[in-house]
Amino acid sequence: LTTASMAEANGQQVVQGKDAGYIVTFKKSKLEESETGGYGVYNMNVLQDTVSLLNDELEGNIKVQSYYTLSSMALINGLNEKDLAKLAKNDAVSHIEPNMVIKLDPNEGEKKSKSK
Repeated sequence: LTTASMAEANGQQVVQGKDAGYIVTFKKSKLEESETGGYGVYNMNVLQDTVSLLNDELEGNIKVQSYYTLSSMALINGLNEKDLAKLAKNDAVSHIEPNMVIKLDPNEGEKKSKSK
């Protein structure tokens, strides 16, 4: 679990506004073995049902902004750090980190073309 305050303390910039939240990565194998998946089944419904079950455990505070089925991820918000810690302890959860601003080096492409 990486919280927004931890990321900012390490010099990273957390997304603000409507796209703010946490990216939760799930262990696909655990979802396939779960009561929602079972028998190796994994699809969007399994991911949604898993998040719904976790939401029930956390008293209905999870708000999902986006699902990323192919990578077994969801962008969520609505949880405080205590609830995030509870979520992180779930066997199906691989990592939780804030949605962060990614800045690419604008000169990176130029460096590669010069080295050829």
